[in-house]
Amino acid sequence: MKSYFIFGLLIIISFDFCFSQVTSDNLHKNYTENIGNVKIDMVFIQGGLYKKRKVENFTKTNNFTEFIIKDYYIGRYEITQEQWFAVIGKCKNQEKTDLASPVNNVSWNEAKEFLNKLNKITGKKYRLPSEAEWEYAASCRTEIGTYTWAGTNKLDSITKYGYLGENNDFTSTKPKHIGSYLPNCLGLYDMLGNVAEFCQDTCATNNPNLPEDLKLSLLESRKTKGGNFESTSDVCQIELCTCLFPSKNDKGNGLRIVIFAD
Repeated sequence: MKSYFIFGLLIIISFDFCFSQVTSDNLHKNYTENIGNVKIDMVFIQGGLYKKRKVENFTKTNNFTEFIIKDYYIGRYEITQEQWFAVIGKCKNQEKTDLASPVNNVSWNEAKEFLNKLNKITGKKYRLPSEAEWEYAASCRTEIGTYTWAGTNKLDSITKYGYLGENNDFTSTKPKHIGSYLPNCLGLYDMLGNVAEFCQDTCATNNPNLPEDLKLSLLESRKTKGGNFESTSDVCQIELCTCLFPSKNDKGNGLRIVIFAD
């Protein structure tokens, strides 16, 4: 009788463990956010430890800061003209029929307005990624230096993974449709070129060699990552960024959204 009891108990424990595992896996599946008939594809990114390199004056240093990245979801693509229209109610750009292109000429303030309205519609807490989250996803959760650019570590193959100046002899005036190039190993498209993507972070620095007025200016500025359709390959490197005042519009800037995996 005792052996039957122990056997039964083991079955219950085993079933409970398997059920919890399945439930956890289900929570971590990719999903699609629907705004009416417009879809936003979200990709699950498992968190972990990320050693982020410190960059000063567009130069990589040998100093690193460790970040504990929580599980989160990130947009498979940059936010498009169609998605912008579905949330804001009007087109951002002149090419009103080009709905499959990423929305561009966006300021950081406008990106925040988009997110506020998206959250009212969905009842969720979408946001811009931190710089560490952006780099973590772009580099496929690997060690620093494994990938110089999102998708590749080889200079001669970067034009397969994104739309930047090298693709168009620096003559293009607008981005390409989302998903026109290869994704990185996490299935994320256009993290190299197309439009530069805003992050939450400011460009604040403690560099003692910079004048105070420039430091104050950087404190207000916000980071963009990945470069855009006009950028050189150097600017598009994962660890580098550019800075822009929150109210400044630039034809090369757009956004990609994230949300914690609660």
